[in-house]
Amino acid sequence: MFLYARQQRLEKIIAEQFHEQEKNNKLMISILSHIVEFRNGESGLHILHVNTITKYLLKQLVQLTDQYPLSKADISLISTASALHDIGKISISDAILNKPSRLTAEEFEVIKTHSVIGANMLLDLPIEQQEDPLVKVASEICRWHHERYDGNGYPDGLKGDEIPIAAQVVALADVYDALTSERCYKKAYPHEEALKMILEGQCGAFNPSLLLCLQEIADTLENELMDASQEQEAKNIQDIRNKIDYDRLFSYEKYTVLSRKQQQLQLLYIDSLTSIYNRRYYDEHFQGADDIQAMVVIDVDNFKYINDNYGHDVGDIVLQNIAQTVLSCVRKTDAVIRYGGDEFVIIFFGIPQETFEKKLERIRRSVDGLIIDGHPELHMSVSIGGAYGSGTAKKLFKVADNMMYQSKKQKNQVTICFLNEMVGSVGSI
Repeated sequence: MFLYARQQRLEKIIAEQFHEQEKNNKLMISILSHIVEFRNGESGLHILHVNTITKYLLKQLVQLTDQYPLSKADISLISTASALHDIGKISISDAILNKPSRLTAEEFEVIKTHSVIGANMLLDLPIEQQEDPLVKVASEICRWHHERYDGNGYPDGLKGDEIPIAAQVVALADVYDALTSERCYKKAYPHEEALKMILEGQCGAFNPSLLLCLQEIADTLENELMDASQEQEAKNIQDIRNKIDYDRLFSYEKYTVLSRKQQQLQLLYIDSLTSIYNRRYYDEHFQGADDIQAMVVIDVDNFKYINDNYGHDVGDIVLQNIAQTVLSCVRKTDAVIRYGGDEFVIIFFGIPQETFEKKLERIRRSVDGLIIDGHPELHMSVSIGGAYGSGTAKKLFKVADNMMYQSKKQKNQVTICFLNEMVGSVGSI
């Protein structure tokens, strides 16, 4: 027993050190990339957007074809490395970087040097750091994210899959965000127009498989990157900080050292498998509530098939992935609860109707794009029912549950009932 406890403690220490190192690596990459953005006069969101687009494209690509066997770890690595794609711009003068008018041919040639300069900056690191997978991938992205599939890019004129897939994906992500973002030399293009320009080849040739992926995730990107209600949503969060426990009683970080009181609360209110709230938390905190803005019931499609054919250990991993995906799609003020088995509940306070609809569709799409390590063929989806309109928890749950069963008829659907509108206010997304 003593040896087992000691082993557990050592494993925990190692995990904490690894977690901390990974966090510090991402922090340093973020700082460096934002320095580049600051000099480049950009909004500060470009790095974040490229990271998000890259991640969605890669997840969709793995679903579309087995030509690029990328694991979940590979996708994470490439998405992280994408933050460094423009570090070479730190060597370009402000006069050229932030010129509000069209660049001359000579100036454009100067700009083009940033890809090689960025790659060389990474290749000049000490040899042990050059061998790091993150540095290797980042140097490929730096050098080749302006190459094009037909060989008409720069600096080396690579063609097709001579271009590493990491660089191909970041190239498309970079172009999409550049088109849809305002820059010192242009206004932002609408989402539909940017998509049309890319598909028509106005921005150069891209991998046809990646263009298919972009079309598949187009609506998701529009919701993720161009949600006009973000400022309003931030205000709503401030307005309702005291409605529920804003800090979720304690940190969800896996390796956080908890006080005795927090440990007791964890045992009481947190589901041990998924690390979200459990049914007891719902019963004790929301069962009698009468000021809930909206409620959602989510059921995992075909979960019995997953358990029967892949085993309960894979079923557990599926539930964990779905729970954390749902949690990542909502605000800190929203409560995500494992209601029982493969069924989840979300409680919302002070959320605008349009934002509520977008949240549910984002959850559906995010789960639809999940990839389970070791089982890339396993497709997951959820049926979602929503009830929007102030009321008691009992009333909202009953309505949301009915909406979920309507979605269940076709699976992978969102159905919402708007209680405060006229009769017949049921909508499917």
